[in-house]
Amino acid sequence: RPVSRLDEIDVVQPVLFAIHVALAELWQSWGIMPDAVVGHSMGEVAAAHVAGILNLEDAVRVICCRSQLLKPYHGQGKMIATELSPDQAKELLKKYDNDIAIAVINSPTSTILSGDPETVKEVMEFLQGQTHFCKLVNVDVASHIPQMDQVRTELQEALDGLRPRSAKIPFYSTVTGSRGDGLNFGADYWMNNLRKPVLFSDAIGHLLDDGHATFIEISPHPILLSSIQQSSRLHHPEVKLLPSLRREEHECEVMLRTLCEMYTEGFSISWKQLYPTDGK
Repeated sequence: RPVSRLDEIDVVQPVLFAIHVALAELWQSWGIMPDAVVGHSMGEVAAAHVAGILNLEDAVRVICCRSQLLKPYHGQGKMIATELSPDQAKELLKKYDNDIAIAVINSPTSTILSGDPETVKEVMEFLQGQTHFCKLVNVDVASHIPQMDQVRTELQEALDGLRPRSAKIPFYSTVTGSRGDGLNFGADYWMNNLRKPVLFSDAIGHLLDDGHATFIEISPHPILLSSIQQSSRLHHPEVKLLPSLRREEHECEVMLRTLCEMYTEGFSISWKQLYPTDGK
């Protein structure tokens, strides 16, 4: 019986990248062209490819080098999702030095912490004792915190010679939290993508402020739509949030439901690509 290797970081990250790119290509073949793109952590690699910043060869190089360099750190880190605001998280972590840090800010009330497994366990027990929601994220590497500085030299050398280009589609960076005009997407950027906190909430805020109101999540399961909803709730309640796929649901049904919603929202569909007639 085949044994899944999807719990291995140097396998699952390239697999997810392939799914991201394939889904984006499928949406575009159906006429759904993005007005802007944003990626989350490793998802920025696929987003940069879709935006035209990285060609496919360079994007594959980034995701494979990134994931392979993380493999030796298997089991050395944990991450927990909390409903803390960034300020609450900063206050909580003041006594922990670099053993744990804010890794991701998904929304004003969704912050992920990353660090040493024992310290993460201690913080989790404290939060549970205070009746704060928290749960472990299904990863075993402490990304987006100082521990990642250990791979800096190797990653920068491995990615030397990347050939990034100007974006053809507006790219919103979760490294800077804003639109990526003028950024250099060479090796330093991709090191920062791994080392610095993911400023997803800030990037979404800029997208909303710039008038983007329909979001399709390009992933095997829509884990970020709720964060976008939290970010948009007060000032942008009209936002439309749509999945590409959902876990344990038929893939074609989910895709076609979203396509129908896009059509009813006024988006133009490439019906000939969706239902080819072979020239008849």
